Amino acid sequence: MGCLGQSGAGLSQQLGVLSGVDIIVGTMSKALAASGGFIAGPRVVIEYLVNKARSYIYTTALPIATCAAVNAAMDLVEREPQRRTRLADNSTMLREGLCRLGLNTGTSTTHIVPVIIGDAKETVEVSRALFEKGFFISAIRPPTVGPASSRLRISLQSEHTKMQIDSLLAAMADLVGAGVLKPAQHRA
Repeated sequence: MGCLGQSGAGLSQQLGVLSGVDIIVGTMSKALAASGGFIAGPRVVIEYLVNKARSYIYTTALPIATCAAVNAAMDLVEREPQRRTRLADNSTMLREGLCRLGLNTGTSTTHIVPVIIGDAKETVEVSRALFEKGFFISAIRPPTVGPASSRLRISLQSEHTKMQIDSLLAAMADLVGAGVLKPAQHRA
């Protein structure tokens, strides 16, 4: 939501199936820079969830300030499509640079770019080494991902500059050169 689709309505819009989707689940904590999430659908589905979803039973309404922030963010999503274009361009630039380094970015085509390392300990070491170089990139490991598929998760923004992306790629190239980060073809 906010990052994909012609007007930012998400993956179902990008795939051209939005009108055929009965239930939409989304988060307000990513592109909309707020908190919470939502489920949109037919009244019967919403009423069922309100009355039967265990995780919903003890929740309360979102604060008015959060709702106002989401409305303002949605206005930006609609008025500034160039942000989605920049985000897609940034993602492509980063992914291509990582591939030139021989790193495995999986099948992702979005602004969440993984660098699949495999070993959990090695992934944490690379994350720490990048942090020491000024980059906060989370190490994602089991049980969040399957065994032997630990990865770095790079989350890009539309406002990241080419210089910032080049700097990250240079830091990762340094780690490859030092043997801290191994290209995919050199993994055991």
